[in-house]
Amino acid sequence: MKDSVTTLTETIPRLSLQMDGLKKWTITSDANGWYDVGKVLRGSIGDDKYFAYQNEIDVSGWGNQGLSFFPMQAGVQEGSFFTYLIDDTLQVMDIISDSPLDVNAFVSMNWQAYPDITVPALLQQQPYPAEDVINPPLGWENVLYGNLRALQHNDNLQGTMVLPVHSNDFGSMNPTATDKLYITRLVNCGTGSTTQLAGFTFIPPTRFIIKGMLKSESDLSYIYRLKDSFKTTQTDVGYNGL
Repeated sequence: MKDSVTTLTETIPRLSLQMDGLKKWTITSDANGWYDVGKVLRGSIGDDKYFAYQNEIDVSGWGNQGLSFFPMQAGVQEGSFFTYLIDDTLQVMDIISDSPLDVNAFVSMNWQAYPDITVPALLQQQPYPAEDVINPPLGWENVLYGNLRALQHNDNLQGTMVLPVHSNDFGSMNPTATDKLYITRLVNCGTGSTTQLAGFTFIPPTRFIIKGMLKSESDLSYIYRLKDSFKTTQTDVGYNGL
């Protein structure tokens, strides 16, 4: 089979939030798959300011043909602008990975208390409550594309529109033989506003895009690529002494 270029896309829905007088954020529109991370963590995070959306792109058809995916370009397209408090910072992180991101572990270890920061803080999904299970940590190589933005209000703007004041891309763009790609958006609504006791946040619908080439590799290269995919997405094959 000749090498071929393919483009994968996934559109995630909007998120509308409202902050009450106690600085608690709640989802005001149809959640459409968005969820409050703090509630999932059973109250261990009480600020109600971390929200997440995850989805999958099924690419198992590639595996049926013995193909590997070599990423070339990736990014996101917003359908509108962000709105937020006028004197606080909104953080938005977008990730395309070949392994599932444990959102709860990421938030508790990085955005909530910072006790154990990893790079880029991707930890293999653990059972809840945690058991004595050792899974391989996920690192840069498992992130095909990632972007972290900090958005703030500009006095020249009308209303509560916010613009990026900092943005950085990360990720390996490494080839993969996984049968799924994972889309994750994390939102961190700070509660540091000193003048606003109530407000709104709007996260626009967004299109994730990743373009790459499908290639046939030698049997040995593909077996190793496939082994890594199984290790990080499905089982602990090749880990825990195996």
